[in-house]
Amino acid sequence: MSDQMVPPPPPPPPSPSSGGGGFDANAAVDQFKGADPLDLAVVGAGVLALIFSWFSSFYTVHVSFAGYSAGGGTSAWHGFFGWAGVLLLLAASAVVAAKIVNITVPNEDLIVVGTSVVGLLFVLLALFVDVGNTGALAGTGISEGRGWSYWIVLILAIASGGISGMKFAKARGLMK
Repeated sequence: MSDQMVPPPPPPPPSPSSGGGGFDANAAVDQFKGADPLDLAVVGAGVLALIFSWFSSFYTVHVSFAGYSAGGGTSAWHGFFGWAGVLLLLAASAVVAAKIVNITVPNEDLIVVGTSVVGLLFVLLALFVDVGNTGALAGTGISEGRGWSYWIVLILAIASGGISGMKFAKARGLMK
């Protein structure tokens, strides 16, 4: 007589109500629906800043010579202060989004205000720091500037920095 080993049957899958560690998208949507509107504004500002940073009208250049002119532009990802500022704003929005879905982040308010304000500072510096070196071309009909997507990202950075600063001050009792 030979004894054959029969493997035990696999355990049943966890039921949806047992909290099997899966992600519940409906619960996340409900948490965002009940979130503080100012938190949602910081999240939205970071995401929108990322989207507008991809447009090729962040940094612009215009060339005029002998009656002809041409212009073009590039995204925020072609200058350090542009992309670094946008990534800091996105980091602030990720921390706030984590808070909304009940993921604990130590010193969340300090991280959000720090990344938002430094992101704002970097976006402001992108206004004054030229991507290309055209200083030697002054008077030649070549001009650099910032396009519409830069100004939108700057407004979003001001909103994110202002809102996170206000929430930080309220949380620390510095503001009523």
